[in-house]
Amino acid sequence: MAAKNIFQVRFALILLCVMAPIFLESCGFCARDLSKLCDLSSAPLVKQIGNTSQSVVFEVPGTMIVIQGSACAESRKSGSKDALKIDQGLALPAYATNATVVLNGWEMDYLNSDHHVAGLGTLIDTIRIEQNTLRWQASGILSDDNFDDPYHWCYHFTVIAWNPASINLIVDHTDVDCRKFDATGGNFYSFFNDNTTTSLSSVASFIQNPAFANQKTVSILPRGFGFEWAGCDEDHHILQIAYNRGHPEVFVEAGKSYQKASKNTVPILQTAHSQVGTGFVSWETSVIVKDNDDRRDYGFSEVVSGLSGSDLGVIEPPFSILPASDDGDGSLDSDDVEMKTFVVENIPYNQAIPILTGWDLGYLTDDQHVKKVGIWIDKIHYDKNPTQPTGTLTYTLASSLHDDDNSPGFYTRHKVTILGFQSTAGKITEPRK
Repeated sequence: MAAKNIFQVRFALILLCVMAPIFLESCGFCARDLSKLCDLSSAPLVKQIGNTSQSVVFEVPGTMIVIQGSACAESRKSGSKDALKIDQGLALPAYATNATVVLNGWEMDYLNSDHHVAGLGTLIDTIRIEQNTLRWQASGILSDDNFDDPYHWCYHFTVIAWNPASINLIVDHTDVDCRKFDATGGNFYSFFNDNTTTSLSSVASFIQNPAFANQKTVSILPRGFGFEWAGCDEDHHILQIAYNRGHPEVFVEAGKSYQKASKNTVPILQTAHSQVGTGFVSWETSVIVKDNDDRRDYGFSEVVSGLSGSDLGVIEPPFSILPASDDGDGSLDSDDVEMKTFVVENIPYNQAIPILTGWDLGYLTDDQHVKKVGIWIDKIHYDKNPTQPTGTLTYTLASSLHDDDNSPGFYTRHKVTILGFQSTAGKITEPRK
């Protein structure tokens, strides 16, 4: 197996299968039979630290409820560390028979000191409803080259739950079977940035669901990501880490190669021409991870969900990311966590929430060790006067990137995709009988 393919399989499996500590143990996997690594997909669950934080963003009784929350875990055992995996559940109102959960931010930090980074990631998977309880599993990892340093990890989530008889929403949060990592199904891909001249990578992917056919609006929602430097025993300082899920569209291009699972795939179409509205949704994601060098080989994986329906609206501002240089200005000390509140007015929906679909974190001067890194939506409020056609969305963004001494400072940029429910512009869809 070529070195590039070995890396892709290795990276895909750690993110989706959340493998046991043997995976990173002294990087010994490099000489192992990769076909057996999937047997480690049932990584042991760990106890979360404290209780799950959760609060209701809004509820329309009988129609839908949105809840935001967070949960954390730590790996502190001696020697080699674990990928962290916790099981989560949230009781739903009796009317909410459909639901999904979205990744709306992440944070992680080394507990003993600052360190290089070999890889990091966060994932939500195994989403299902069991007797009016939405259940899922969440996983996270932060590692230097030998994965022996204790770390703390938190993820931030947003639950959307609804009554399909009262509001028209459709979700696809299909998981991929890690034993079929070359399959074209599932809402996941992994790719490798090599033979490029820049640290910026862009990759196109798609999902296909017959339920999305003839839908005008489909949003691609983040559910997991992972970065890892290429090569065994390789870790580095960080100057910049960035992600941008580009604008999705109900379009697929005939003959174009898209990334699915761990390979390039040309979608199978009914005709020889590009198509609109046939159940395909495509998008392009751009990512960056770099130190002071212009580029290094690295891998990236993404897991998403698709959300559609005639009662869904999407507002997506433009956003782009570019590689940073190591000659930036400013070396002021930074806060441990930077908090900033944003307000968006004139939103033409009865309800609205922000989803974090783009972010850019970087040191202001040159690359550094990492003690803590993360970005997340902390608070959400939507104010809609029933007598007015529009509402106001307010949310707080938290971010962090620093080493042990909090110097130099860091910059942060972000994008939120606003999901609107039940448009106030024109007739609202009647409940389905």
